[in-house]
Amino acid sequence: MTTLVFVSLLVVAVVVAWLLVRRRPKRDPRLEAFRQEVAAACDAADGAAVDRLLARREELGLGEDEAAIEIEMLEGLREFLAFRADVERDGLPVLDTQHRVLGADRCHFWTPAFPPDRVESGGKLFLTGTRLVFLGGGVQATPWNAVSKITRDGSDLVVIVPSRDAILRFRCNAFGEAMRGQYVAERLLAENRARRAAPPGGTAAG
Repeated sequence: MTTLVFVSLLVVAVVVAWLLVRRRPKRDPRLEAFRQEVAAACDAADGAAVDRLLARREELGLGEDEAAIEIEMLEGLREFLAFRADVERDGLPVLDTQHRVLGADRCHFWTPAFPPDRVESGGKLFLTGTRLVFLGGGVQATPWNAVSKITRDGSDLVVIVPSRDAILRFRCNAFGEAMRGQYVAERLLAENRARRAAPPGGTAAG
């Protein structure tokens, strides 16, 4: 009797697994290839690829709903390139945030954001001339001299802080916001390093 029950349960488990596999949506090779092309264009900040890839989507027969994420990435890339051109011409913007926690800091970028592992802790991420500040259920401030690297993973900004043995991750609401945030953060990080490397009484290059 025990053997019969075991065999019956095993058969049920196999059938359930088979049904789950049958119901699993198949990956569309067109979408997978298009996604890789878009990701490569964004990583390379290739503005010339935006219009070409938007046309490529139509050639592949991918609907706007099917490729919604990729379309957002391309539009975000277009916005980022315009922003970068403005910064290269005029310098980083200085924003009036009126947040007391920033004190006398000059804010160059801010965006709604949240830690991916704490979705309920939505808040705002500020990048100032001296530090990164996240306001969300409290204040989390990290000076640039404690940061070793800034990277981007999709719409996440990833901040490496060796002194705390920590990796901070902040998810932006839009892909373009993450691209702009990474760019501003990298500039501020480089400027901070140049100031620290300058001789006493000297002026950092750039």
